Amino acid sequence: MQKYDWEENIKVNIVTLKILGLWPKGTYRLGPYMVHMIILVTLFLLAHIFSQTVNIYFIRTDLAAITGTVYVLLVEVLVVFKVYYFVTNMGMLKQLLKDLETDMFQPKNSVQIGEIETSIWFWKIIYKAFLYMCIGTNMFWAAYPLLDKSTSGKRLPFLAWYPFDTTKSPAYEITYIYQIASVGFITTVHVNIDALVAALNVFSGNQFDILCDNLRNLHKLGASVFDNFVYCVEHHQAVLSYIDKSNKFLNWILLVQFFVSAFSIGITMFQLTLVVPMSNEFYTLFSYGVAITVQIFMYCWFGNEVEIKIKMDKYDWESNIKMNILTLRLLGLWPKGDDYTRGPYLTYMIFLVAFFMITHLFSQTLNMYYQRNNLQVLTGTVYVLLVEMVCVFKVYYLVTNMDMLKQLLKDLKTDMFQPKNSVQIDAIQESIKFWKIIYNFYLYFCIGTDLFWVIYPLFELFGHSNRRLPFFAWYPFETKESPVFELTFLYQIASVVFFTTVHVNLDSLVAALNVFNASQFDILCDNLRNLHKLGENVAVSFVNCVKHHKVTLSYADKCNNFLNWILFIQFFVSAFCIGITMFQLSVVVPNSSEFYSLLVYGIAITLQIFMYCWFGNDVEVKSNNIPYAAFECDWTNFSESLKRDLIFFAMKAQRPVKLSALNLFYLSLDTFMKIMKTSWSYFALLNQVTSKK
Repeated sequence: MQKYDWEENIKVNIVTLKILGLWPKGTYRLGPYMVHMIILVTLFLLAHIFSQTVNIYFIRTDLAAITGTVYVLLVEVLVVFKVYYFVTNMGMLKQLLKDLETDMFQPKNSVQIGEIETSIWFWKIIYKAFLYMCIGTNMFWAAYPLLDKSTSGKRLPFLAWYPFDTTKSPAYEITYIYQIASVGFITTVHVNIDALVAALNVFSGNQFDILCDNLRNLHKLGASVFDNFVYCVEHHQAVLSYIDKSNKFLNWILLVQFFVSAFSIGITMFQLTLVVPMSNEFYTLFSYGVAITVQIFMYCWFGNEVEIKIKMDKYDWESNIKMNILTLRLLGLWPKGDDYTRGPYLTYMIFLVAFFMITHLFSQTLNMYYQRNNLQVLTGTVYVLLVEMVCVFKVYYLVTNMDMLKQLLKDLKTDMFQPKNSVQIDAIQESIKFWKIIYNFYLYFCIGTDLFWVIYPLFELFGHSNRRLPFFAWYPFETKESPVFELTFLYQIASVVFFTTVHVNLDSLVAALNVFNASQFDILCDNLRNLHKLGENVAVSFVNCVKHHKVTLSYADKCNNFLNWILFIQFFVSAFCIGITMFQLSVVVPNSSEFYSLLVYGIAITLQIFMYCWFGNDVEVKSNNIPYAAFECDWTNFSESLKRDLIFFAMKAQRPVKLSALNLFYLSLDTFMKIMKTSWSYFALLNQVTSKK
């Protein structure tokens, strides 16, 4: 196995810093590269900060102007500190990267590489989010002075003093380009240094992933278990030493960063209260504030990961659904404790649900009363309205049964549910991998549906005098006049995005529960196949397998109790909505914007119900493997009593686990096909009624 190239993950950052003069071949020495670095830093960093700092003296009596400069200037001064610290400690940083190339820090198998890649994948998401927000901020800074009509004179992106008149051409244009180039340089330095620091924390956390896997497989790493244990102890000491070195490198950067970020976010929020809402300047400040927040979040998240992985000696089931839990938390649907308690978070949840769900649903429902004689409007509303009602029901059910769901996740942390070796972890990861594929498809089709709902009414505006909202709804005010039309349009889109996000993450969470449930049968099957290898006392190992089977059946029963009503409502509504969507497709113009909107929506609902059925069917299939796995072990040398017990266990395990909706229908691929047939029946009925009319 070739060495894992840790630097490959941060190659783009290193190349970018090399271009900016901040990554020499060795350490800095007198020569062309050092001159290159000094010129860039002096011209685009120090000179830009100097001109802004001098300007503060001339505007010292204007609080708004000072805060308008300070909130940017502080972050720029922070970059100067980072560059200085980076340059003077380049040797320490490069040594940290070299240490990762030693054999002690290398992953030993594909499971360990998979865990590393998962961490790197999430790091890339946060890094790209930070990068895009910074790019957006720079674009707003570049565009705002050009779009600002409030001042008659020429205005630069940043308040600064220069020893020449910047209001006349070509000095104005040159200074304008210089300021944008300077802030582009500063942003690029910020993004890549911060990403590099976060990556160091990711790599530190990965060492604990490697160590945990080695400890789980002590008996498989070589002939002598004792030697393997000694190696793990040495690895642990080396990792702690590495983290100590990393911390020494990051100490001052983190201290200054945290103070500056807190102050800058505060000033940015103050600035947001002074500008016109929804103006160009408002969006500039907003994107800047989000960028700083993502920046500090990136430091804290990956630093927290190191702490968690130091403590972790068990397989972390929740790490697979981390993004879903985080999203639900942002939506007010995942409290810190086991249940909701009175406080700000409960108020936050009630506000979001009432504003984006209940109000939107009420306006659509009321509109159906006024349009009760119009079949086309009714069908154009019902196919969306029913899915939104299901979402409200899911939110209510989730909130009232939050303790049950969190207990299901807690149960997975017990020793009984833990994988025992890399083979079992591989089986789990294989299931999780397929779950992620289906989840991503579902997510992208939902995003596509939302985009079409946004685009379709805009396309329809061309050549038409009547303005149309994305959804039929009644409001106690005239929605065709500006700015009411634009605000209502944005509100409807925000509401449907809220609905979609809730749907996607709740459905994915339910599907993940079924994946975890099915994975327990994979673990049990592997333990049964290797009964003769699990320890000297085969009888004790068999008893543990029987206990595991009982708690797994109990866990499946708890999952089913949690899912009962969700599945029952979801299946009926999905069948009806797919049928109406097919009917709507038959009455709109083929290949039009509305046609594609309906098509993507129909696929999204189909994927939604498929996800439930597939992973529910997976539980049944994998539980059906238990009797076969029991006789795949080397049972011929077992005692007569153990053979009888094994036969009895196999007979009892012949009945597979079937998840159902109130015991009316099962989660299976056969049920999925029945739902599709029922949808076709609804479509045929509606089509027949319309044809007769």
